[in-house]
Amino acid sequence: MPQAKTASPNAPARPAKRIIDVSVEDLPVMNADAWEAIREQNNPPFLFTYGAGMVRARYDYHDDNLILDPMSVDIMRHELSQLAHWRKANNMITKPPTLLVKDVLASRSIPLPRLIRTVTVPVFAPDGSLQTTPGYHSASGVIYAPPRGYKSLPVPDKVAPAHVDEAKATIEELIQDFPFAIDENGVSPDHDNAVALMLLPFVRDMIPGPTPLHLIEASMPGSGKGLLASSLLYPALGDITGAPQPENDAELKKLLTAKILNCAPLIFLDNISRPVASGELAAALTMKIWSDRILKESATVDTEIRAIWLMTGNNVAMSTEIARRTVRVRLTPQTDRPEERSGFQHPDQIGWIMENRPQLVWAAHVLCLNAIQQKLPRQIPRNVGSYERWARLLGSILECAGYFHFLGNYKQLQTGSNTEREALALFVMTWWEWLETQNGLNQANGHPQRLTATSTELWELAKNVEGLPIYGRTDDGRQKSFGKFMKARHEVIVEYVDEDPNNPTGVYKFKILSAGLGKGSQRGAQTWKVELLDTIPK
Repeated sequence: MPQAKTASPNAPARPAKRIIDVSVEDLPVMNADAWEAIREQNNPPFLFTYGAGMVRARYDYHDDNLILDPMSVDIMRHELSQLAHWRKANNMITKPPTLLVKDVLASRSIPLPRLIRTVTVPVFAPDGSLQTTPGYHSASGVIYAPPRGYKSLPVPDKVAPAHVDEAKATIEELIQDFPFAIDENGVSPDHDNAVALMLLPFVRDMIPGPTPLHLIEASMPGSGKGLLASSLLYPALGDITGAPQPENDAELKKLLTAKILNCAPLIFLDNISRPVASGELAAALTMKIWSDRILKESATVDTEIRAIWLMTGNNVAMSTEIARRTVRVRLTPQTDRPEERSGFQHPDQIGWIMENRPQLVWAAHVLCLNAIQQKLPRQIPRNVGSYERWARLLGSILECAGYFHFLGNYKQLQTGSNTEREALALFVMTWWEWLETQNGLNQANGHPQRLTATSTELWELAKNVEGLPIYGRTDDGRQKSFGKFMKARHEVIVEYVDEDPNNPTGVYKFKILSAGLGKGSQRGAQTWKVELLDTIPK
């Protein structure tokens, strides 16, 4: 039977099927008998709780790929008919009653093993052990289901420096043709971050909390972003598929809910073309549990987030919330036509990866096991808010392998991609200069000094500042979006860096404050104040 593929070599023999008498017409009793039959026969397991529901694991008849079927009435009826003998009055053979099947599915307590994810190559369990036996591993909640014909290479009992060197050479061959960005010191944190992304699926179960968004970006189209994403993740995940950037937060939330409820191993937004400033995405990137209402149903479900996060795009702009949750891998080809480059060591990159997948998996295993045997994790190499466990684990693995520039570009990402911060600083400085002009006019006319501005007045200043997270297809919609933007900026500190060589002041430090509803000529309107807290000379 297909289910036997989830068995371990020493799996116990199943007991004889129990007989369930449906003529008793006592639903609680039959429910308990049905679950006892499931418990007895679901060993080795093929029925699981998974995400927000139950699934059945089976294998494709033609290629042995693992298939997870969401549990339905029809599937549960089939399985119950296989797991027990059903009898009615006079010991006549019958089938599981539909009412009972529905009652079993509606049970308050579901005594099934929990499935966290399925993998096609060996991965490390939470305790750092490498799971090399096909089947279900209860310690990690993982089913290892290798594709037909695939066989992983054995890793050494004790990793030696020569093994590490060989593993690194294999990984470098994988990524050597990609033009990673190089900093002013001639090193490439982007390169080391790429290696970290490749290794993450193998040790994801060792990280109990969230992991950051990985951004593969390029300076221009045709640089190989998508190919790099596929190259880094094919060894662990096989073929990957990206989704286009949703139009708005509501559509993005639907996408995230569908992916998370289905326990997708990867959430991949491909070819980003607009600024990324989603509050839903920012929340999901730091949550351990995702809660949302199931589409077309009234039920709300809570599901653990175990996915790896990936995004690709050219010179991607993102909000402060997203930028600080992101790890960058940047490509900067030294040509204006990167798509016409030639001379690659592997012209058919994916074909080479498919052919050498066992060697690539072995290389990942060796680097991870090398650090585990050195009693990782070590001290966090760099502090990344909300992702300390991820940073500590991956940083230790890379450091033990001789990669010392992991996350070296983290601050650069915050200032380079974070156009919202720069746009907000420009807007506030424009607001301050506008107030100075207004106060000059007021004083000339004998009026008191002006301190506040309405949302409508500020909108006239803000609508020409590029990079502010203001959305809407009409002027009215954009102005309402700006009003929400201002409400979220109460008591925010903003620093504007003045690069004018003729200005002795280098930095202006402001504070935005809500001033409530206006009075006099501003009566009834939402008003705002900006305070100059400090100036720093050049």
